[in-house]
Amino acid sequence: MSWRCSPHWAIGGFKTDAATALRWTLGIGTPVLAAVFWGLFLSPKASVPLNGGLKLALELAVFGAASAALHAAGRPASAVALLGVWAVNRILIAVLGPAAMNLK
Repeated sequence: MSWRCSPHWAIGGFKTDAATALRWTLGIGTPVLAAVFWGLFLSPKASVPLNGGLKLALELAVFGAASAALHAAGRPASAVALLGVWAVNRILIAVLGPAAMNLK
């Protein structure tokens, strides 16, 4: 799921009101760090599996931060849409179960 946030992180980094070098660092580095974090802790095959509540809170933090980056970059509708899609996804997983979404 983190790769879906990567463009949003990049937009937020590149649109930052900072020096060019910092914009490039944020635009490329932030999505990479988010993807590594997702792979370690939040992916279905995470290296460090977490319990349901903590995992959900960290997912919300990742998607909330990506949404905040979009909002700061002047894309509030995209920010709301991102959080909405994430919420619907989590509701479907809760209702249908992980097996129905091939997340065993």
